[in-house]
Amino acid sequence: MAAFYDVLADNMHHKGAPIYGRRFIEELLRVFRDAAEVVTVHDGSRCVAGAVTLTFKEVMAIPFLSSRPDALWMRPNVLLVWDILSRACSAGVRTLDFGTSLRGSSSLDFKLHWGAQTTPRSILVRALRGRPPAMDVESPAIRAGVALWQRLPRAWADALGPQVCARFLA
Repeated sequence: MAAFYDVLADNMHHKGAPIYGRRFIEELLRVFRDAAEVVTVHDGSRCVAGAVTLTFKEVMAIPFLSSRPDALWMRPNVLLVWDILSRACSAGVRTLDFGTSLRGSSSLDFKLHWGAQTTPRSILVRALRGRPPAMDVESPAIRAGVALWQRLPRAWADALGPQVCARFLA
């Protein structure tokens, strides 16, 4: 779990996005117990990619999948997804839910390469204070926030991320 979380936090910082926090991932694994699994890919002793899977009946979902930006040249996500697919088949899983991706994103392209089919989903946002946040990733405010987050030292981003997510994304 620790190695996977470090990869996820590294990638989220690189993307300029706050992370839910280690306690959130640990709680997810605790609550789902035997239905949850952490799958990792290593280059020597260094974890370069990882995922959390949740399995219920004949469906396996991947709520978190990430790789280190400096390891992308090795394509560790290809090996990771191959391993997850193999585990899913061995477990008798009939549906693999890759999770959500933005239209036109490289994440969606990667998933479609594996034969995934898209299913439109509505995202409902309820503002606890004021108006709901704008979900436009091209807006100047969002772009400025991403640039600021990327410039933060990684330790600060890791410490502040759960607070930002709790206040603005929960």
